[in-house]
Amino acid sequence: RMFELAKLCLSNEKYEVAQKCFQYIIDKGPSYGFYDAACIDIINCEYQYLTGKAQPSLTELLALENKFLKATEKYKSSHLANFLISNLANLQAYYLNKPDSAIMHIEGLLQNPAMDAQTRAEFKIQLADIYLLKNVIWDASLLYSQVEKDFKFEPIGQEAKFRNAKLSFYAADFTWAKTQCDVLKGSTTKLIANDALDLSLIITDAIGVDTNAAPLARFAVADLLIVQHKYDEAIVQLDSINKIFPTHTLGDDILFKKAAIYDKLGKYPEAEKMYKDIIEYYSTELYGDDAQFKLAELYEKKMIDVEKAKTEYQNVLTKYPGSIYVVEARKRYRQLRGDNLDNG
Repeated sequence: RMFELAKLCLSNEKYEVAQKCFQYIIDKGPSYGFYDAACIDIINCEYQYLTGKAQPSLTELLALENKFLKATEKYKSSHLANFLISNLANLQAYYLNKPDSAIMHIEGLLQNPAMDAQTRAEFKIQLADIYLLKNVIWDASLLYSQVEKDFKFEPIGQEAKFRNAKLSFYAADFTWAKTQCDVLKGSTTKLIANDALDLSLIITDAIGVDTNAAPLARFAVADLLIVQHKYDEAIVQLDSINKIFPTHTLGDDILFKKAAIYDKLGKYPEAEKMYKDIIEYYSTELYGDDAQFKLAELYEKKMIDVEKAKTEYQNVLTKYPGSIYVVEARKRYRQLRGDNLDNG
């Protein structure tokens, strides 16, 4: 029961409580049934906490890397090592500027002939993502294509297909990227279908009127810089679009990207302004409902202002009744209001 409680707390981002639960199990000793799983998950708990934190310190990240390295050595002959190595690779690639070490770890896992096909595909996508981080576009595309071919009608294959479409987008091959996205709009996986639809609409809106692809090409470069965690460079690139192409149609897209960057960097007032600008000037555009929901979430989870969060969740329900966020917004509004959701 304690292990289930720890997992529940972890999924609800209650990291401190989850850590105490896992530690309680670890303190029972190695002979206890859930000991090894708790040893793994307490490190995963710290990983989720730090990577979800605005600008974690290098000292914290290096300490966590050391814990991962010790745990992977301890459990190297166990199936539990896969999970550890996956998170270690992400930590090294995206937060410690060690993509080569991350690639070495994932390639080591892929050498295991006993690995099942689904797990192998997941690691191939992770490896491709890290190649993308290093700007090794061709190797990334090759890996995505392998997964797409092996799992053509499965969700993971469609995910790989979408990531390949994004590669075409980053490379300014907008026609091909849109063609792939239009195919994926019928994906059985709702998240992929929505992402594909969004990217297709961005391309159509940006080059559908005057066919000038230059502003969108700069936007695509900025999007790749965000993936590579080069946030300052991405903001410079996004701002340059407004200066060089004052009549472009990417206004809401730029604001939404900048809001996500500011949120990640812990610059919450700046993120708040970006979302409010979208709601004020682009309320009926692609990101109108997204900005409305994200603003409410920002007040609830980051700026800790319950009254403002309630108001903005309510605005999702009244201003965007057809939005995909309606169900979640209603649930969160009622939770903040103090309703007992178990009783309807």
